[in-house]
Amino acid sequence: LEPGVLVLADDGFACLDEFDKMTAEHDCLLEAMEQSSVSIAKAGIVANLPARTSIIAAANSTGGHFNKHKTVGENLKISPQLLSRFDLAFIVIDEPDARRDALISKHVLKSVATGPVGDHRAAHQGRLQDSGLILTQIPGSVDETRTRLTHRLRL
Repeated sequence: LEPGVLVLADDGFACLDEFDKMTAEHDCLLEAMEQSSVSIAKAGIVANLPARTSIIAAANSTGGHFNKHKTVGENLKISPQLLSRFDLAFIVIDEPDARRDALISKHVLKSVATGPVGDHRAAHQGRLQDSGLILTQIPGSVDETRTRLTHRLRL
C-alpha cells in the first residue's frame, strides 16, 4: 500500500488545485473529511489510516465564468455534502476590465524582460508606478524579500 496525500498530510494541510477536475475522488474526500480517516481494502489488506488533515482546495467554475444565478455547488459541480465540509469558501470573480488587464500584462512582461525585482528595485519601482501599480515590500525570511502587487484602482 502506498499512502495518498491526505494520509501523508496527517495533522497538517493538503492543498488541492484543480479541485473541480477531481470529481472521481470527491466521494473518497467526503469520507476522509467526515471521519478524519481513509479506509483501504486492497489485495487482501484492510486498513483504516488517519487523515486528520485540513484541506485547502482551489476550483474553477464550469464554463470558465461564475454564474451569479447559480449556487456555489452548481458553479463548481461539487455536491452539497462535500461543500458543507469546508468551513470557508472564497469566491474570486474576475470582472472583465481591459484597462486593468492591460496594466497587469504590461507589468508582467516588463518583469520577465528585466529579471528579478531585487536587483533592479529602484528602476522597477518607477516602472510600476508609471503603469499604475504599486510595489509593496513585505518582511520575509533572511536574504529573502517577498513582494506584493497592489493595484491602485482596486485594493
